[in-house]
Amino acid sequence: MGDADSREESSGPAPATWSDFYQKSDFDLARLIQVSTHYKKYLDMIEAFAPGPRGLEIGTGTGWAALYLSHQRRDITAIDRDPDIIAEAVRLNQRFGGSAKFRTMDLFRLDFESGSFDFAFHQGVMEHFPETEIRRALQEQLRVAPCVVFSVPGANYKKKDFGDERLWTKKAWLEILAPFKIVHMFGFGYTNDGAKFLGALTHHPRYRRRRWAGLLAKLNDRLFAGELGFVITLKGSGLNS
Repeated sequence: MGDADSREESSGPAPATWSDFYQKSDFDLARLIQVSTHYKKYLDMIEAFAPGPRGLEIGTGTGWAALYLSHQRRDITAIDRDPDIIAEAVRLNQRFGGSAKFRTMDLFRLDFESGSFDFAFHQGVMEHFPETEIRRALQEQLRVAPCVVFSVPGANYKKKDFGDERLWTKKAWLEILAPFKIVHMFGFGYTNDGAKFLGALTHHPRYRRRRWAGLLAKLNDRLFAGELGFVITLKGSGLNS
C-alpha cells in the first residue's frame, strides 16, 4: 500500500513491488520528523476524534504513523498484506523504540472481533481501489472500530507515486462516502502559503463548527488542498464533530 513516506522522488531503477519501493527509502530520524511534520493535520485529526487509545492502522507501509502514535500513548496495531513490508515496519519500530504491533493481514478480511479497536486510521491507501471496494473496506474497518480517520491524495496532488493512485476530487470522495456518516472533513498539503494559512484557520477547533469556516474550508480544500482527509462512522452513530 502507498502512504505518506512514499511521496518523494526516488533515484535508480524503478521498484517492482511496494516492499522494494519502501526499502529504497532511507528512513532515518530526519525523515521521520519530516513526514510527521508534513502529516501533522492528519495526526491532529486522529488526536481530536479517536475516542480511545486502541488504534488499527490499515496498510502501514514503513510503519511511521504506527510508530509515531505509539509514542503518544496509543495502543497501536498495524497491518499490511505484504510480509516483507511488515518486516521492515517492525525494524523501524524497534529502531526508534516504538511499541506498535504489526501483523500481515488482508484489509478486506480483518482477523479481529467486532469492536476490537477504538479507531482505525490510514493514509494513502484507499485511492488504490475502485469505489465498491473502498466502501467494502471501510465497512469492514467500521466493524472493528467505531470511527475511521483517513486521508488520500486528491485531484490537486502534483504527481503520481509508485502504484495506481486514483487522484479524485473532493466531490468524488463525497459520493463514494455517501453510505457513511462524515463527521469531519479536512485538507492539507496546500499548494500555496495563503491556502495553508486559511486551512489552519478554518480547520482549527475554535472555528471549524462555524458556518463561515465551513464554507471557506470547502472552497480552499477544493481549489488548493493536495490531500483530503475524512473522519467517518456509521450512520446513526453518536460520534459528532
